[in-house]
Amino acid sequence: MKLQRSITQRIVSTILSILLSSFIGIGYSTCLAQDSGDLTLHKDSVWHDSITGRRMHLQRLGGLDTLVYIKPRPLTALAKDLGLNATILAWDHYVQDRKWAEVTAHVIKQHFTHGPRLDNDSFSGNQFSHPYHGGMFYNTARNEGLSYGVSLLYPVIGSASWEWLCETNPPSINDLLSTGVGGAAIGEVTNRVSDIFFDDSRRGLNRVVREIIGSALNPVRAVHRLISGEMWRVSHARGKHLQPQPYSFELGVGTRFMGEANGAREHLSSSYIDFAFNYGDRFTTTGHSKPFDLFSLSLLANLSSKHPTVGQFDISGRLASRQIHQPGHWSLDVGFYQNLKYVEHYSSAGKEAHNFSIMSEAVSFGGGLYAERRATQTHFFNDCMLSAVVFGGTNSDYYSLRRYNYASGLSLRNTTQFSINRRAIFIGKLYCARLYSFLGYTTAEIQQQLADGIDPSCWGDQGNHSVITTELNSQLNIIKNMRLGIGYQYFLRRSNYKYFPSVTAKSYEWKLGIIYSI
Repeated sequence: MKLQRSITQRIVSTILSILLSSFIGIGYSTCLAQDSGDLTLHKDSVWHDSITGRRMHLQRLGGLDTLVYIKPRPLTALAKDLGLNATILAWDHYVQDRKWAEVTAHVIKQHFTHGPRLDNDSFSGNQFSHPYHGGMFYNTARNEGLSYGVSLLYPVIGSASWEWLCETNPPSINDLLSTGVGGAAIGEVTNRVSDIFFDDSRRGLNRVVREIIGSALNPVRAVHRLISGEMWRVSHARGKHLQPQPYSFELGVGTRFMGEANGAREHLSSSYIDFAFNYGDRFTTTGHSKPFDLFSLSLLANLSSKHPTVGQFDISGRLASRQIHQPGHWSLDVGFYQNLKYVEHYSSAGKEAHNFSIMSEAVSFGGGLYAERRATQTHFFNDCMLSAVVFGGTNSDYYSLRRYNYASGLSLRNTTQFSINRRAIFIGKLYCARLYSFLGYTTAEIQQQLADGIDPSCWGDQGNHSVITTELNSQLNIIKNMRLGIGYQYFLRRSNYKYFPSVTAKSYEWKLGIIYSI
């Protein structure tokens, strides 16, 4: 029986590795010319991290392969930045015939006269789509050889030019923040991840799939590759723009069961697929770091039309750090981070999802302390971070024009993980936030403004919000690189309003799935 089980495990693991490395191009990627049609031999390192249990990868540059040098072209990047807006505006105006795209000189003058406001657009549009759009502005600069610091200006320029020059709607301060600042985080992450997929030495189906994934992550670089011919040109060199860093990629599938802990006791369920990507080496040889040489990315997508497609999205990128690394003892990393957090739930029958979490940190920066201890069979780490939420959002209970309030404040997140010889992993997470919505109106005031033809500009329901989310997860090895995951999450929100009664919201979630380390 043990022999049969061992053979079965090897067969299943081998099939999955072959499929993923052949069609996606990550995993065991020893690229022999006679087997895969590649021109060079690239042996990428693969190992398991003893602390996290993740299967790590590191791409290698062999032979005469070197990084591609791109001469900085700030004016070209600016032209592309503005050209991106012009292209979208032309499409909306001439093809889609959008009313808000009928921009005139009078409209632009009005924008500069009255200044920006807070809009009442959808939660996903303001808190997810706008940062993604900002990532494309950012990558127009990175793709033209500009540094991280200089590139930060371009999503701000792109967002401001759109708000004041490319639509009839009044300029939106929340769009400027989420696109200009949150977009930089998504932009740098997609810039680095797409560089892993783009590989000029590949051929065949492997190359096609790589180009598709890389293009989806970084459309700006994809257009450049298309125009320059790099998209189909085969070379001895991989064509990397960035020095390869260690990374891990985990794919999970399963089901979520969510329920209200008070109120109507509503229950929701959905199948899901989630992705967890970790990039970089926590402890560098110099003891210091560069922006986003370490980051984590997680995304949960619901596989049900009754739920938002993107249920959860998190980015945490290290901007600077000071490290104390002592092999065999405690190792510490004190860092400064940029965060992007997005959580959304729908409720059934068109009801507002008061008891289910709606949460955003579109503009968030914080200081963190990471500590780890490696032993022979057991490993432990704790990651704690206190952040200033410059601009974000959470549930609205009374504001009729949005299902969420804009908010600013502080957040605390802590992750503790204990693993036993990579066979069992236990994870505890805590998230706490104290947020404030500064300007709001009574229901009568809002109705009066609407009657006067005025679209209210406010944070939502004025007040403060205390949010706590606790999460417990256990992961048990099934076969090599595959784990069974079981998780429980509890959400509690207390909102105290100036003009309305206070609200307490409670909900929970069970999660069961399979996790595969690619």
